[in-house]
Amino acid sequence: MVSKQEIGFPVSGGIKTYAPEISSTPQDFSVLDNVRASFFRLLPTRGHLSKFDLADETAWGLAYVFNVGLQTLQFYVITNSSAYLLNVDDADVFSLSLVGTYNWTEESPIAWASWDDDLVGAVYFTKLGTPIYRLTRSELTELSATFDPGGGLGIQKLSAKYMAIVQNRLVVANILMAGEAYPRRVQWSDVYNPEDFQLTSGKESDLWDLETGNLEITGLESHRGYMIIFTRRSIWRATYVGYPQIFRFEPLFSDFGNIYHYSVVNAKDTLFFIGNDNFYTLDGFTPIEIGDDVWKFWLDTNATRLSHPCKDLRILPNTKSFGNIAERVVRMYP
Repeated sequence: MVSKQEIGFPVSGGIKTYAPEISSTPQDFSVLDNVRASFFRLLPTRGHLSKFDLADETAWGLAYVFNVGLQTLQFYVITNSSAYLLNVDDADVFSLSLVGTYNWTEESPIAWASWDDDLVGAVYFTKLGTPIYRLTRSELTELSATFDPGGGLGIQKLSAKYMAIVQNRLVVANILMAGEAYPRRVQWSDVYNPEDFQLTSGKESDLWDLETGNLEITGLESHRGYMIIFTRRSIWRATYVGYPQIFRFEPLFSDFGNIYHYSVVNAKDTLFFIGNDNFYTLDGFTPIEIGDDVWKFWLDTNATRLSHPCKDLRILPNTKSFGNIAERVVRMYP
């Protein structure tokens, strides 16, 4: 289980299994090529990882998209200013080729989403101060996706901290536009058109601002057909209701939320996040404490503060026993 900043994919070139995908017992598999089951994961038994020299660049994410027409996956490495295509030449040889560079104003993690409804899939990404870009095959394009916020500002390009695909539209949250911050805003594109954010009659593109008391948005995910929005003090659910309202927003919880930016993990049908008193999972729409002892262990070893947000929260196989955790350990990487 991985976060958007850490995408896992096979490197041995020969992993073949039948359902279930992950198991602790080899008997559950009909075919196992170059892989073994361990700690509820598939581990390669041969092959190697290559190291890539990105000079002075920092890799902020590994994105991927499925091309329906070609029936292939494409992987992209996105750094602070550039996008690279990850080429898999054969089972053990990997290389990077520069796709292009993009404009940026601050060094920060990217937000990305995979749009694979078309024959040729696309990766969309943004970060604060960087407008939305599209990666398709070996092309990097700055979108003309714009929005007129009014107030005499004119047409502006969107940038955001968070991005997701929800109900066949591209959604961004915690927005920076024309130098103005909208940390409590969620905005989405027209249905089946991830590049159209104009507010026009007859379209389903629109925006919504959280109440002032909710502070800024710290997470955005698509969860079981719903849009889930985290702030430090609340968790909201948006239900698609169709035109003209589009989404109906309602608070699930108003007494706690996710306190660190970039720390929400979406693992299939379960969300993991960091509350102000514990680690939590959101399985369906019920928050479940993972364990007090894990929280105390994390506090004792990381000495974190709200001003030091984490950049990567990973759910890993359990190697030690901390309190109530029997199957997994949550680790935070600053």
